[in-house]
Amino acid sequence: MATNTNIPSPQTAHKLAINNLLHVFSQRDAAKRLETVKATYTADVQFHEPDGSVFVGHDAVSEKAGALLDERAGWRFLPKGNIKQTGEMIYLAWEFGPAVEGKELGEQGSVEVKATGADVILTEGGLIKRFWVVIDGLCDVRV
Repeated sequence: MATNTNIPSPQTAHKLAINNLLHVFSQRDAAKRLETVKATYTADVQFHEPDGSVFVGHDAVSEKAGALLDERAGWRFLPKGNIKQTGEMIYLAWEFGPAVEGKELGEQGSVEVKATGADVILTEGGLIKRFWVVIDGLCDVRV
């Protein structure tokens, strides 16, 4: 059995998941957001939305995050539970809603929850290569 040397360390997996959620998709300053994007994702990153839309590259991901935040003034994300990792795959559940006054970014209870979901992330070379957003209710499979 061969060993996969492309698996990120737990510290790297944690950093990537938190950067994605809090420092990209909760960052309203476009310059800071793009700086974090370049340090977190591969140049050809692919971001997949539930409707099938795919955004490719640093600029596209940063612009999409900015547009989401512009649509939801005062809203931000909050990690929910532990970050999970299997090989190159990272999973982080989240809550999304208006920020609670007096609470810091990432602090438990810092959002009034209006939506929940998760990010599913694939890594390559210590960076995010592809990721999908899964929104509770919207992405449920019904048969």
